[in-house]
Amino acid sequence: EILILEALQELRPEAREMFRLIIEEGATRKDLIERYGLNKNTLDSRLHTYRNELRQLLARRGICY
Repeated sequence: EILILEALQELRPEAREMFRLIIEEGATRKDLIERYGLNKNTLDSRLHTYRNELRQLLARRGICY
C-alpha cells in the first residue's frame, strides 16, 4: 500500500486529485465531469492516461497490475 501511495504522489496534481476523489469520496464520472467542466470523452481520455502513468510508476516499483 505504501508503494502505491508513493506512486500516486509522483503523478501530476490533477491526476492525484481525480484518484483521491474516486477512492476517498467515491466520485463518479458524472461527478468529475461536473467538477472539472469536461465532456465525457475528455474525462475518459484523461483517466486512461492517468491510469497508464500510475501503472508505469507501479511497474518501476515491481508492482504490476
